[in-house]
Formats: sequence, structure tokens, C-alpha cells
Amino acid sequence: MKISLLISSLPTQNTTTRMRVWRSLKASGSAILRDGVYLLPISHSEKFDPIANDVISEHGTAYVFHAEQPSNLELAPFFNRKEEYDALYKQLTELRDRQAKDEKKELLKQVRKLRKSIDALVEIDYYPDETQAQVLNELSSLELSIARQGEANEPQAIQAHIQLLNKSNYQNKTWATRKRPWIDRLASAWLIKTFIDTSPTFIWLETPSDCPKDAFGFDFDDATFSHINHWVTFEVLLYS
Repeated sequence: MKISLLISSLPTQNTTTRMRVWRSLKASGSAILRDGVYLLPISHSEKFDPIANDVISEHGTAYVFHAEQPSNLELAPFFNRKEEYDALYKQLTELRDRQAKDEKKELLKQVRKLRKSIDALVEIDYYPDETQAQVLNELSSLELSIARQGEANEPQAIQAHIQLLNKSNYQNKTWATRKRPWIDRLASAWLIKTFIDTSPTFIWLETPSDCPKDAFGFDFDDATFSHINHWVTFEVLLYS
């Protein structure tokens, strides 16, 4: 396996450029081997090019090398993101604790900011582990919880495995969900009609208890298809 190295130096007096280059290196997700020597997996080596060009344009020196990974060099520890994920997980937990106090609008604003930060971290997490999965699961769960805050009859997720189903058993069927559909129900209905049932009939229920016994219910508690783990109904249908 190959690795990419950036070796660079800048004039000591150019503080502004140093800060800009430091931010670019941080955004690239590169690891520091020592002062002025940075490391990336070869698959992301292109991220060094604009940084090297910036350094050179400011009368510094920059060289990008590609080399075989030494057999005694374990790369994953250099790119460990646990500390950053832990900090974001703490923010998610704090936001969840504020759900009962803050306005939904403010909660949505804050969770979007966290989504942006987490997505940026995932993009430079070159050796993801269970820490990333834990944060993403908590984020999805919190987003869903905030989105359905104040909504009536929103389903509660169950802990289960999604079973693979035979599409031929779901043709010309009646599908039932709650009235006043939100995005998950609309997307689920589109998925059913487009990819699952070639000739579906949809029923929009006043309450989940109105669901006919011969209909496939979706997106309410005890429905045939609803939330499982951190997946919403659309995803459950998609993966079934």
C-alpha cells in the first residue's frame, strides 16, 4: 500500500500564510509525522496539491512524495478521530437533554450545525471504526426525534434486524399510512409505487387503529413497515 507525504517549510515571518496552510492541512485530514512533514493515504493525495502550491506561491518550499508504506508503520493510529467524535457525541447528548426546554426551531438549527460538523469529520475519517458509527447513529436518532417533536402518532423505533423480502409477495396490495403525510411517509409511498408494488392502492388513515387487517401498514407503531433501530420507514422499505 502506498502513502503520500508532504514536506514543506515557510518563511518564519509569514504568520498569516502559516495559519492558512495549517487550516488547509487540518481540513485535509492529514496526519503530522513531525514538524513540516504530513501524511495522507495515497487515495487522498490530491489534497496535498493545492496546499503545496500555496506554500510555493508564498516563497516557501513544498514537495509531495508517494512511497510504499513501511511494513512496520501502522497508519490507522495517525488518523484516529476518537477525540473529535467524543466531543461531537457530547454535543449531541447535551442537545438531546435540551429537547424538553428549547423551541423546535432552535433544536433543528443546532442539529443541522452538528450534522455539518459530523459530515465534515466523516469525510476525513480515513480509518473509520465503531466510534464513527456510534456518533452517526446518535445523530440520526436525534434528528428524527427532533423532527417528530410535537407530531401526533409518530412511530417509535424498535430494535430489530431488517428482513429481506420477496417483492412478488407485495404486488397489487393495499398500503395504509397516516393522513397529513410528512417526508418519510411521502417518500415511502413513492418507493412502494416506483420499485415495490406495480399496482398499489393507498389508504390514508385518520388514526393507525383504522388500518384494515389485509393492508400493509407503514410508518406507524405496529405497522408492517416502520422505524427500526436508526432507520426510518423509507430506509426499512429500501433495505427489505
